[in-house]
Amino acid sequence: MLAPFFTRSRHDRAPKSVGWLRPRFNGPSLARMLRSVDPRVLAFHAAYELRLRLQRPLPGPPRLFPTALYLETSSYCRGACADCYVPAVDRARHVHLDVAVLDRVLAAATRLPLAYVCIVGGEPLDPSILETNLRLVRDHPRTRFLICTSGEPGIGPELEREFARLRNLSLLFSFDGLAATHDAIRPRTSFERAYASLEAYGRSSGNLCGASITLRAENWQETTSRAFIDPLSEAGCHYFAYAPCETGSGPALRPEQQSQALARLAELSASSSALIFAQPQGQLLGRKILPARRLYTLVVDYEGNVYTSRRGPQFGNVHDADLTALLSQPALQASYGALAT
Repeated sequence: MLAPFFTRSRHDRAPKSVGWLRPRFNGPSLARMLRSVDPRVLAFHAAYELRLRLQRPLPGPPRLFPTALYLETSSYCRGACADCYVPAVDRARHVHLDVAVLDRVLAAATRLPLAYVCIVGGEPLDPSILETNLRLVRDHPRTRFLICTSGEPGIGPELEREFARLRNLSLLFSFDGLAATHDAIRPRTSFERAYASLEAYGRSSGNLCGASITLRAENWQETTSRAFIDPLSEAGCHYFAYAPCETGSGPALRPEQQSQALARLAELSASSSALIFAQPQGQLLGRKILPARRLYTLVVDYEGNVYTSRRGPQFGNVHDADLTALLSQPALQASYGALAT
C-alpha cells in the first residue's frame, strides 16, 4: 500500500496524471514501509511510475484509472451488523467469485497504477474463503494487499505465522467507535474481539495494520476524537481510513457533519503518530487536506458486478468483459471525472 506514504507538495494542485506528482515523504511512515514491505512490491511500483513518466500520452481525452481495487471475494459472514452493504440473504449464503475469475481480474489489475488491492466481503477471514484469499496474496507478491476484517473469527497462532510470512499484506480492522458505540452497530462484544485481533496481528506479524471506520450520523463525533484514535494507535494501528456510509440505509451524514468530521481529523493528524486518510480526498496532514494521490476506487462484488461507488451505478460484470474494457466505458470514466472536480 504505497499511496499513504507519499504526500504531495503543499503547492501542488489537483493531480494531472495517475502518477505521483512531486512526492513529499513522511519520514517515519516511509521507514516503517521499507521495513515491512517486500522489496518486490517497491520495485514493481517504482518501475510502473517510471513508465508512466516516460510514456507518450495516448490520443484522445485523458483516461482516469482506479488507484484502489476492492474485491468482495465472498458474501458469507456470520455477523449481523447494522447497515451492512451485503444483503442479509447473501450474507447467509456462500456466494463467491470463482478462482479463475479472480486470477483474471488480478492479472488485469497488475497493469493498473493501483496503490493496493483490498479484499473485503463478507468476512475475508472466514474459513470458507480464507485459503482463497491468502492464495491471491501469495500468488501476486508484487501487489500490495489489504484484507479488511471485523476481526472475527480470531487470529490463532497458525494464522499469525502465515500472516508474518506475507510481506505484501496488511490487515485493516473495521471499527465503528469505542466499545459501546461499536457493539450497538455490530454483534455484542465484537469490539473486544476486534481489538484483541488487532493486538495479536500487530504483535505477531510486524506488518502494517490499520483501522477502517465508516462515518455515520451516530458515530462521527466519537470516531474523530483523540479518545478513539489514541487507544487504537497504542494497540498497533499505523493508519486510519475513514469513509462515508455507502449502504443506502440508516441516517447518512449531512454535508456540514462531513465537513466538520474532516476538519476534526485534519487537526488530529497534526499530532497523531498514525496517518489519517479520508476517502476519496487522500491523506490528511496537519490542518490541511492534501490529495496525495486522489483515490479512484473500483469495486468488484461477489457476483462480479463492477462499481466505482457501492451506492452508485453498476458498470458491467467481470464474467462478461475484461477489466480493461470495462474501465474504458465513457460512463465509468465520467464517474471518475465527477470525483476529480
